[in-house]
Amino acid sequence: MRTEHKDVAIVGGGPAGSNTALKLKQLDPSLDVAVYERGEQPSSQCAGGLGIPYKKHMGYQPPDEVVKSPIEEVIIASPNEEMTLQASDLDLSNIDWVEDENEIGWVVDRHAWDLYMLDLASDEGARINKKHTVKEVTQNNDSIIVLDRNKNEKIEVKAEYIVLANGVSWDLAQQAGFDESVVVPPKSEMHMGLQYEFQDHEYFEKYGKNSIYLEFNREYAPNGYVWSFASDDGYTKWGSGVPLSHEASVKEGLNKYFEDNGKMDMKEETTRKTTNAIIPTAKPLDSAINGNVALVGDVAHHCDNLHGGGQMFGARAANCVARAINEDDLSRYDSYWKDDFLDTLQHRFILRDLIHNMDNSEYDRFVKSINSFEVNGVNPDVEIPRMMWHCLKNDPGIFGKSAKEATTAMARQKFGI
Repeated sequence: MRTEHKDVAIVGGGPAGSNTALKLKQLDPSLDVAVYERGEQPSSQCAGGLGIPYKKHMGYQPPDEVVKSPIEEVIIASPNEEMTLQASDLDLSNIDWVEDENEIGWVVDRHAWDLYMLDLASDEGARINKKHTVKEVTQNNDSIIVLDRNKNEKIEVKAEYIVLANGVSWDLAQQAGFDESVVVPPKSEMHMGLQYEFQDHEYFEKYGKNSIYLEFNREYAPNGYVWSFASDDGYTKWGSGVPLSHEASVKEGLNKYFEDNGKMDMKEETTRKTTNAIIPTAKPLDSAINGNVALVGDVAHHCDNLHGGGQMFGARAANCVARAINEDDLSRYDSYWKDDFLDTLQHRFILRDLIHNMDNSEYDRFVKSINSFEVNGVNPDVEIPRMMWHCLKNDPGIFGKSAKEATTAMARQKFGI
């Protein structure tokens, strides 16, 4: 087994890993930064939605060649209510990082998007090693053991800093000294996601190709929701997520939705892709550092615990860990990411618990209440707490006592209300 030396070794080539490499090289081009990706490309099973605040935090957005369709409106539904938020409802003209005032996000080809971000890191000088499987973190945490599957050769990579950005997998983190009881989320904080991609022209006719549809209905998605958005060539993605701890089957719930809404025949006849994935919806860790090892992205619970999206917070965490490494003081990483987005994740965890504990009649009240909410901007860090405070004022009985207290405390913390 031969040995290599790197300044920074990054495990995982998804958004968290590629952005860490990109930011490190932008901060210090002299650093020897290597990314180790187990496949020919990252194997994300992400649904593909991305909001425009990504551009604000990262400084770039998906190029046209990886965008399947721009998102211009979001439809939120419950059993008997429906509301729509359109880009035209917002005044985006004075936001200097917004390029198109009609877009509030994008549906991306996730594989093409991942490769694009790896190319950005490579262009800055990061070394991208594909088909390199990291087998272990050594006991003293100063190296990783990598299997180069191109040459069927093992390599010990010694590094001053090791960044684990390997998604929903915690074996390496545990080898690095992170406590299993802390770093591995409970089943109640992990969803099993299932998504079908099939031809659904009715969706295009009703909502158009530039929309995302979300339905909260315990009959179909207990402690979750049904989602849909246009893909391409007349195809639509329909999916849902149910906690691993729940007795309900995500497949049974989705199939019932298709049957009740006249979509089962379309699903059975035209499905071209079925995706299964674990969706983390866990509380953020108290610390994402152990010695010279840092966790970034899903492995660190840097994910939107309301809907499981990890690209945004993984990328923001990448900024933070790159800053700490550039300053040669990894201990600063925790304070950086907590200052950046910890309160946001805490707010969304509160909202997640509120939504999960609602019955269908309360879902109707919730959607009806937010239908009268006036969105001021595209920053969810601000708009979600404002929306929750609006719902509490508009319908005081909508939340239970503990939820009401949490929402009030959050509004006071965020806005001094």
